[in-house]
Amino acid sequence: MEFWDESMKAMEILTAHSTGEFAIRPFIETDFEKAIQQFPEWATHDSEHVRRLVSEGTRSRLPWASKVASLYQHPERVISLLETLHLDSSEYVRRSVANNLNDIAKDHPSLVKAVCKAWYGKTPETSKLVKHALRTLLKKGDREALDIIGVGNAKGIKASALHCSEEVQIGQDLQFELEISNTDLVQMLRVEYAIHYVKSNGSKSKKVFHWSLNDWKASQTKKLKKKQSFKNMTTRVHYKGEHLLEVIVNGEVVKQKTFLVIHT
Repeated sequence: MEFWDESMKAMEILTAHSTGEFAIRPFIETDFEKAIQQFPEWATHDSEHVRRLVSEGTRSRLPWASKVASLYQHPERVISLLETLHLDSSEYVRRSVANNLNDIAKDHPSLVKAVCKAWYGKTPETSKLVKHALRTLLKKGDREALDIIGVGNAKGIKASALHCSEEVQIGQDLQFELEISNTDLVQMLRVEYAIHYVKSNGSKSKKVFHWSLNDWKASQTKKLKKKQSFKNMTTRVHYKGEHLLEVIVNGEVVKQKTFLVIHT
């Protein structure tokens, strides 16, 4: 800390080889105003790695990183930096911008929705960025977020059949298939599925997964197939018991079915 300027230069050089988003955070926490003044210079740097240091280093919920209170308290200061980067030529940078916005949306959803509404449709790349930035809100069925990406209330769709394995062994895949029909309207349909996982204490925890996002023709019928792994991972351990599968279209649950998870 006592060699602030030298440290900034070191991070600028080293971030291309090892990334510096963790190293910058103690500086932001120690002197937010001084650190924030460094970022506009980096945001226009020739190196995509240095530009990404701005968007990634200022994430309020950066995974495995220490929390920095000022990033929660001043989201508008962070967004002003992201404004410079959301049209960046590098997808590496733009994806980091989206992840930063998704973090902010968990604490300041209205602010992020206003930004995304202004950005959506500028270019195909910014529209992709916005969809990724809104992913948490979209999975919650947030009506404003769905409207931003052009997904309105689904009208007259019919989910005629949901076929699902009756049971799945831990370590295997759950197979399921949905037959869905559109009405005589042309509309965009965002299809998701949610699994209510049994936890170690017997309660359930809901997890939403993206399935499909497409414009549907009038009177169109499709069969969508999917499989979901029930292998144990470091991020999720599976427990036996009755689970619930839900199909969600444009934020609304249209079909559901229970299945059993069993031990081998």
